[in-house]
Amino acid sequence: MRLVTASFVALLVALVSPAVVTSQSYFGPGSKCPRPARDDRRCRCIPIRDYEDLRGAILRMDDSECKCFEPFSVVKAPSAPPINMDNMRRVTIKCQEFGRCEINGQGMHFLISGDRSEVTISGFRFVGATESAIVVMTSTGSSPQDGREQLFCDNEFINNENNSHDGGAIKVGARSRAYVANSLFQQNSAARMGGAISGEASMLQVLDSTFTANVAALGGAISSNKPEAVLVLADNEFDGNVAGLGQAYGPAVAANGQVQDFGNNKVSSPKDFMCLSCKLIAGVRPVEVEGGNGVQGVIENFSAGGYDNRGDGNGEDDKDEDDYEEDENGNYKRNPEFNNYDRYADNHWWGPFHLKLYFEKGYQWQGQYKDMNLCMKTKYSPRRVEGKGDPLALDRCDEDEGDQRFFAYGRSIRLDDDRDLCLTHVDDRAIELHRCDGSISQEWDRVQKEGKFRISPATDHRRCATNHHHPRKEERIYLDWCHLAEDGDTLYWIVRWNESG
Repeated sequence: MRLVTASFVALLVALVSPAVVTSQSYFGPGSKCPRPARDDRRCRCIPIRDYEDLRGAILRMDDSECKCFEPFSVVKAPSAPPINMDNMRRVTIKCQEFGRCEINGQGMHFLISGDRSEVTISGFRFVGATESAIVVMTSTGSSPQDGREQLFCDNEFINNENNSHDGGAIKVGARSRAYVANSLFQQNSAARMGGAISGEASMLQVLDSTFTANVAALGGAISSNKPEAVLVLADNEFDGNVAGLGQAYGPAVAANGQVQDFGNNKVSSPKDFMCLSCKLIAGVRPVEVEGGNGVQGVIENFSAGGYDNRGDGNGEDDKDEDDYEEDENGNYKRNPEFNNYDRYADNHWWGPFHLKLYFEKGYQWQGQYKDMNLCMKTKYSPRRVEGKGDPLALDRCDEDEGDQRFFAYGRSIRLDDDRDLCLTHVDDRAIELHRCDGSISQEWDRVQKEGKFRISPATDHRRCATNHHHPRKEERIYLDWCHLAEDGDTLYWIVRWNESG
């Protein structure tokens, strides 16, 4: 990926010696968050009709005002401007019921700016932003040392992205301060850094929050990317986040600067943290790693040469072993769920067909209980070299569209227009078209001729081909945890316009 340059990687490995921050005024998880609306008599709750009504109600607020909103779900049109909270001093907006005030739509939802700004947002749900849900501009609230802080408490960020830059859910500019607590970040993504949260030369405090299935090239969940940055982490849980550049680039956190860890952060692997040139300020407790050591040990095992996950001092990235199991004959095990399908023989070409996202009564996509008629297609990639590396996306099903027609042979799924191109799973998340080479990364549990089925790698049946949360046209198809795909009603596929009968 060209978005993360060699000069930036060089910056990560440069030696820095920032001043140690000793203040402990902010490490009680959630301690700065406002009281729930039901316990706050000064904050009267009002109804909201639509996005413009919400925007107007916020922009009319005075300094030191608190405004509560009754539960709502509004759609932000792509052309609608964000809610620009410029120089708003000690302003609090909160939802009457946590997670019941939803903004869904493209673009940016909130823009916070101005050296006087001191904003609290609590209890909201942000869905579908394409330029970060919340952006805190550079130098908002003066300086990070003595400036004002922006508080984001008890919020949910679902399926937001920044498809051209950093911070899918929240982006914090240089010389600004942000405090995030008691929040959920799920299936957010960024093209470069910080799939959920990106902090640039800022003071970023993240407490008592959950990060699941967020994606970025560097720092799948959180990035803090300048030597003068300060990142505070306490009581967070990270699960299934992905760094697109590879495991060594921080699936959970990629940091460069000062890291204050006050403990009890939970990750599934010590490699989920990347901290090449950080200064770790020792915390009260270590990071909890399933079957591993704490973050102190993790950081000590980093060197300019890469991550040494065995701790043997060679500074090299010791490769993971293959994660599939073998049967008694030395062959890798397939998912028994797929054994009874009506399917094609190993040496038989089968197709062409379209792969349609399965829909049934009761499914809800984009707030609607109807089938959006979406099929898998190839999506042109600027990295394309003779077809290599094309990603997959959703589009309206079209019987005549060649980019939606696939063929199957053995356990491979191939593009009908060029049967030398195979669906290939790359790293833990990406699905791309690459030249067929017979590798295990191109083997899938086979397409079913009738009825619904999952598309899973033959080596990992915990992951399924799906999209981020509720599907929409042009949305990228990835590998994600099957249980998350099931939660979003996007777990299954069916064959459409099968010309093999």
